[in-house]
Amino acid sequence: MLAARGLRPLEAAARRLARQGFVAPLRAASGMAPQGASARFHDYDAAITACVERRALREGRQVHARMITARHRPPVFLATRMVTMYVQCGALEDARNVFDRMPERSVVSWTAMISGYSQTERRVEALELFIEMLRAGCNPNEFTLATKLLEMEPENAGNYVILSNIYAAAGMWKDVFRVRKLMLEKTVTKEPGQSWIILDKVIHTFHSSERFHPSKKDLDAKIKEIFVDIKAAGFVPDLSCVLHDVDDEQKERMLLGHSEKLAITFGLMNTPPGLTIRNGLDLT
Repeated sequence: MLAARGLRPLEAAARRLARQGFVAPLRAASGMAPQGASARFHDYDAAITACVERRALREGRQVHARMITARHRPPVFLATRMVTMYVQCGALEDARNVFDRMPERSVVSWTAMISGYSQTERRVEALELFIEMLRAGCNPNEFTLATKLLEMEPENAGNYVILSNIYAAAGMWKDVFRVRKLMLEKTVTKEPGQSWIILDKVIHTFHSSERFHPSKKDLDAKIKEIFVDIKAAGFVPDLSCVLHDVDDEQKERMLLGHSEKLAITFGLMNTPPGLTIRNGLDLT
């Protein structure tokens, strides 16, 4: 009796969608089979697909509830389908709840959730989840964030740079080159970041790998001297932040050319010991 009572809301959902042309999928998943029979996963899949196509959130929730009450733990493909259903129906919190409870995830699972965030312009969540995906060891397909992030703001150079850096951090150099090529094709440019320091009311500005500053020669010599001293004291540079496909020696040289390091070194060269050095940084 309790089992039959528990099936009634889903039977109602089945009848509603049946009137709209989705007879078989919802009937199979609703428990209209003989009492006590378990709906097979492909029946659930067909039912949820029907809900996606009709954006039928209420019925989709009832199919999901049936799975929970029947203690049917969905496989990856079915849980992914539920994420997609909730995303398509605009219920992102429900989608994330299903996603977070998945013991395993495929690249399609990650893509479904990331796409949900990007479609609603929740860029921070989309980016955070993309990074989490990389850390989980799941390599994205080119649709995952490249397409979505760039579709939203195709002229925003910052999106290209963020995406390129993420791919670089994951060692996905082909994707890095693909994004950079896309920037060239779309003639999207980004102003280089710069650092500055004010000494004697004069603003001294530095770019990464500075080539034109009047004190460049002395700067290069001083920063190398400092680097040798701090390495001798036990300092180990973090080369992971150098997002280029080069050897470690070249990465160290690139670190030395960072605009902030140049500005601070210039301050050390031109101020008395004990004086606080403050520099500014502009990445826009």
